[in-house]
Amino acid sequence: MRNACVNSLLALAASCAPEPVPAAPSEVGVRAEDTRPDLADLEALGYVHVDEGPAGSLADPRAPGDSGEAAPRAGGPSLYTDDRSRVLLIDETGTRRHTWTIPGFDQVEHAILQANGDVVVVSVDQGFARVGRSGEVVWSVACQAHHDVAPAADGGFWGLVWRERTWNGRRVRFDLVVHLAADGTLVERLDTFELRPRLAELHPPLPLDLAPQQVEDSTKVYDYYHLNAVSEIPRDVGPLRRGDLLLCARNASLVFAVDPRTRTLRWQLEGHELDFPHAPGLTDSDTLLVFDNGWHRGYSRLLEFDLTTTAVVWRYEGRPRTTFFTKTRGYAQRLADGHTLVTESERGRAFELDPAGNTLWTFENPELRDGRRRRIYRLQRVPATALEDLAGDRGPR
Repeated sequence: MRNACVNSLLALAASCAPEPVPAAPSEVGVRAEDTRPDLADLEALGYVHVDEGPAGSLADPRAPGDSGEAAPRAGGPSLYTDDRSRVLLIDETGTRRHTWTIPGFDQVEHAILQANGDVVVVSVDQGFARVGRSGEVVWSVACQAHHDVAPAADGGFWGLVWRERTWNGRRVRFDLVVHLAADGTLVERLDTFELRPRLAELHPPLPLDLAPQQVEDSTKVYDYYHLNAVSEIPRDVGPLRRGDLLLCARNASLVFAVDPRTRTLRWQLEGHELDFPHAPGLTDSDTLLVFDNGWHRGYSRLLEFDLTTTAVVWRYEGRPRTTFFTKTRGYAQRLADGHTLVTESERGRAFELDPAGNTLWTFENPELRDGRRRRIYRLQRVPATALEDLAGDRGPR
C-alpha cells in the first residue's frame, strides 16, 4: 500500500494563492428570484443526515400507483455506499451480494467499480483510495476530497478537492479539480479560484462577492462554487470536445465544460433556471441529463438537454411535484435501454423510469437510523458481469 500524504496536494496547489411525466420544453421555466441563493445557503456546514420516510421493502419491480404499461427493462446489479465505510453491491431484488470495507475512511460518499473488482472511492474531507475486492488497500491519497471521483481516459481518475482562502473578509472554500494517475499519484489540478474571473461572467454575482456590512462570526466557512460533479467527455459531441471536463457548480446553479489542458471555458448550459443542480451526465444519445434539485423551489426534477441548442428534450417531475424532492445530493443515470435510474438521496430511495415516466423498479435503503431510512448518495447500475466476477468471492461482510 502506498499512502500519499496531504502535503502532496498542498505542494501541488502552492503555485497559486489559497481556495412524472415528459412535458413540453416550454413548461420548464422558473422565475429567477425563486432560485437565487442567499448567504446562509452557501455555508460550508457539511451535509446533515436527513433521513425521511419509513423503512420499506428492499426492491420492487414496480412502484404502487403507476399507470401505463411497464416497459421491458434490462435490470442488473447496482452499486452504492452506506455513507460510512462500506461500498455495497446489490442484485435486482435488493439482496446484498458483495461488500467492500474501506479502511481508515468513515464517510465514503461515492465509489466507482473497476473491471477487476476493485473500487475507487472518495471519502468526505479524507481523500481518495483504491481498494481490492477483499478489502486490501491498493493506494490512498489524503486530502480534502468531496463529492465525486470519475474515470479519466488515460486510466487515471478525476476528483474534487477544496481549499480555504480569505475572500471579501470571509473564510471561503474554492474547489480544485485534481487528476490522479492510475497508481494514485496526484499529477494535475484545475483551480476554480484562478478561473473565477472567467466563471463570474457566466452567472449572476453571489452573496459572497459582497463584503460583510458588519462583523460576522469568524468560525463560519462558506463554499463559493461547491463543485459536486466532474466527468470527462469521451468523444466530440456538439460544442464539447473529447477530453473536456463537465462540471457542476451547485452554488452558482451552473453547469459548464472546461478544457483542462488550456483552462479554456468551452461551454455553459444557458437559458434555464436551474436551482442548485447535481450530476450532469452525457447520455449515449449525445444529450445532457441533469438532476435539478430545486433547493429553493421545493421540488426536484430531471431535465434532458440538447447540447447544441440547450433545448429541453425530456423532463420528469413527481405527481404532485413535491412527491419527488431531495434538497441536497441526487443522481440520475441514463441506462443503455433508454431508461433512467434516479436516486432521491435524502429520502433513501432509488427508482427506475421508462421514457414515459413510468416507475419500473424501486429500491429503498433497508438501513435505519432512529427508525428512518438512511440516505443514499448515488445508486448506479453496473454491468451484469459484476455479479459473475465476484461470485464465490464474498469478501468482507
